[in-house]
Amino acid sequence: MLGFRGKVDSTAIDSNVYDLNRHYREHAFGRLVTVAGYQPFFDPSNILSSKVLSNSNKTITHNSGSELGANYILNSTTSGKYYIELTHDGTDGNSLTVGVLNANHSGEMRNQNDSDCFGRRFGQFGPAGTNNINNGDTIGLALDADNKTLNIYVNNSLDSGMSGSFSVTGALFLAVELWNGNALTLVDLSSYSYTAPSGYLAGWPQ
Repeated sequence: MLGFRGKVDSTAIDSNVYDLNRHYREHAFGRLVTVAGYQPFFDPSNILSSKVLSNSNKTITHNSGSELGANYILNSTTSGKYYIELTHDGTDGNSLTVGVLNANHSGEMRNQNDSDCFGRRFGQFGPAGTNNINNGDTIGLALDADNKTLNIYVNNSLDSGMSGSFSVTGALFLAVELWNGNALTLVDLSSYSYTAPSGYLAGWPQ
């Protein structure tokens, strides 16, 4: 489900691109409102050699090797509040990091918290109280670029141990780090499982 209330004119939905200037009908109010941003994709120019992209650059899979580092989601933003969903395919819930970074970041993301990267690792090696990610779980990332906060949801439940404020400067990217055979898929906007948090736009800027 997308981040809106009421029924949506399904003929307006494009599974790949959502134009911020395109409007969708919210029948409860009888007027047109903007409810969705663009479909996010992994950046093929910022994917490590140990990872493979598929599904029109919406799925990233750890293929082989132990190479760690950021895999960027297109594009960057300097303002606004956005919500995206990813699904997890894998059995190692410790081997996955999500976060926010800028173009200056290099190296690992996991448990980084500085002016270039805010990386949050799931499982026993991440922040205190954080749970493992299980196969089939839905991860929701709610980025507030104005107030510099990242809220992380697992199956629509806020993971307070993972979420928090960050000090990353400049244009902000969402990114992931994964290993041990894990895979992540950026969910099509028309197939979101949960409603975006209040005040957040479902989708990503172009």
